[in-house]
Amino acid sequence: MIMKKRQLFITLAIIAVFAVSSALAKMLESAPPHLSTKQQRLNKIQARVNTLDKKLNLSEPQKKQITEILSRVKDKAVEILEDASQRISQIKESGEAEIEKTLTKEQQDKFNNVYEKEGEDEDIVKVLKSSY
Repeated sequence: MIMKKRQLFITLAIIAVFAVSSALAKMLESAPPHLSTKQQRLNKIQARVNTLDKKLNLSEPQKKQITEILSRVKDKAVEILEDASQRISQIKESGEAEIEKTLTKEQQDKFNNVYEKEGEDEDIVKVLKSSY
């Protein structure tokens, strides 16, 4: 009885993670497209520095320092998102393996097809990274 409750809880938790990540991905897809290459990120940083310059009348050394700071911060944010992506993938795989153990062979085949059709290859973290 306790084992079935545990399996049910784990299954519901995994479904919730998938539902939230799918909903977030759809929400982000409807947002304006974001730039993702290093050069495009630098262009965004430069635009931000220009905005700050207009409001604060920055000196050239300040603009250079702020550009370096923003670039470093964005690079760190991308690293964190990549790490999170790996962790989320591990959690999903572990959860899927646990779910498969509770299913018959026929159900396992259908279960695997469901995840392939839902586009699990589209990683939510890739979408989030594109904004950095």
